[in-house]
Amino acid sequence: MDIKPIKNHSVPVRLIDTEAGLREVAARLLQVKEFAFDTEFNRFRWEYGFNLYLLQIYDGKECYLIDPIRLKDLSVLWPAFEHPGILKILYSGKEDIDLMKRYGCFPSPVFDVQAASRICNHPAVSFSKLVLAEFGFELDKSEQTSNWKIRPLTLSQQLYASNDVIHLPGLKEIFLKEVDRIGMNHILDEENRVCAESTTSDFVPKLSSKQRAAFSEHHQEMLLKLILIRDEKGQQLNVPPFKVVGDEVLEEVIKDPVTFLRQPFAKGFSRRALESQEFCRQILDVARQVRTDIDWASVWVPRSEEAIAESKRERNALENLFKPIKEQVVKTYGQVAGDFYMVGVRDVITSKSVDLSQVKIYQKKMVEDAIAVLGIRLPLV
Repeated sequence: MDIKPIKNHSVPVRLIDTEAGLREVAARLLQVKEFAFDTEFNRFRWEYGFNLYLLQIYDGKECYLIDPIRLKDLSVLWPAFEHPGILKILYSGKEDIDLMKRYGCFPSPVFDVQAASRICNHPAVSFSKLVLAEFGFELDKSEQTSNWKIRPLTLSQQLYASNDVIHLPGLKEIFLKEVDRIGMNHILDEENRVCAESTTSDFVPKLSSKQRAAFSEHHQEMLLKLILIRDEKGQQLNVPPFKVVGDEVLEEVIKDPVTFLRQPFAKGFSRRALESQEFCRQILDVARQVRTDIDWASVWVPRSEEAIAESKRERNALENLFKPIKEQVVKTYGQVAGDFYMVGVRDVITSKSVDLSQVKIYQKKMVEDAIAVLGIRLPLV
């Protein structure tokens, strides 16, 4: 599709939705030392799964908006994304990298601007505030909740998407110099390595902790069957499971199957799902299996007041171990940096046996330095 490029802050912005255009971008990326990228995606919001809707790339001269909906195979770009001599710049990129890996691309090496700004103790809490603080202009965030699957993309969407990448190289230069000045390159290197290794678990339909606590063992088993049926139908219709039927409706089926069977599917079920006789049959079969001779509610024995008090004392003791350590780190490195450095450390410190091998290398060193200053001991494994 021949679409005239627009400009954003004097940067040409091109929509790429042809094989020829994609090959051209791939060739250009292999000629640069670095480029910035970002993604727009869906995670169980408009359709089933974790899906790429737009890939934004800025090579220092032009911004490319790659359309993965029209271009089903983007693998011609992967050599540049995986080239060890080409730096990939992003902001808070763990989710973007996880998504790219699901499409067969493993970006590396990377530079996470968010991590660098936190290390520098920068107070900006978002990308737009970072751009405002460093470059003096506000970004239009009106498309932040836009449905990026819809085509054609509007002018507003194109400008929003390009803003997410064209400012990244400038921010990278600012914070790279500052990180070097304060001698925190080793921390940034570790954060960037962890970012490049990012993955998340695949979605697995399961009971929530609230549901496990609320229902008896038998009724948990029946509810999980309904959840699995719903998930399968969501995949077939390519919609998020909650659009097939909500949790609260399935829970009511389990709590009162007699009423449901008397007037099945009266409310809460997707009309598209109900067009399937097999789906309806599966739901009805589970409802008929639900035992009505036992209470659906979970049977549990409340803990004694003494046990509750002891558990509270243990939690407070562990919290009291973590609090001064974090305060010492914040005192040494600043509030923003200290908060950033302690992400994930609290759970380790407040476990009954502290295993510092579970935290990052620099975090382990910071904890060890803090406890040396404070003169405290941890229950290390």
